[in-house]
Amino acid sequence: MRRLLLAVAAVLVVAVNPVSAQSGDDARVVVRDITEALVKGKADVLARVSGTQVELTVDGQTSVYTKAQAQYVTGAFLDQHPLRDARVREVNVVGRQCTARSRLMGSDRSDAWDLFLRLRRARRGWELKELRLTPSETNGGRPG
Repeated sequence: MRRLLLAVAAVLVVAVNPVSAQSGDDARVVVRDITEALVKGKADVLARVSGTQVELTVDGQTSVYTKAQAQYVTGAFLDQHPLRDARVREVNVVGRQCTARSRLMGSDRSDAWDLFLRLRRARRGWELKELRLTPSETNGGRPG
């Protein structure tokens, strides 16, 4: 009887809070959503998916920012380097951790950026913990 009650309680917890039951596929959706938002110049997505702090590397400078600061810094980068397309290259999910790599193509065809994301599964879903934007080797490792 006790096992039955525990099983029912577990089902209710998942039914009431489906975010906590996210799979690796859901992490891939979050990665895709972040990548697509960056291509559209919408840095505000960072405020929705970030934890309280985000480690952000842009143009070779790394700092830990609040989600509002990360949104501002990323928005300034996107204003300076408009993007036209992106390709998610790999998404790796291990337990509560996810890393992803994408290639972002700038509106200037010689401008390409490598995107690295690190997410952690939290109670409310996947949270962005780290974002790196580095010049791609296709532009000699230099900003476009």
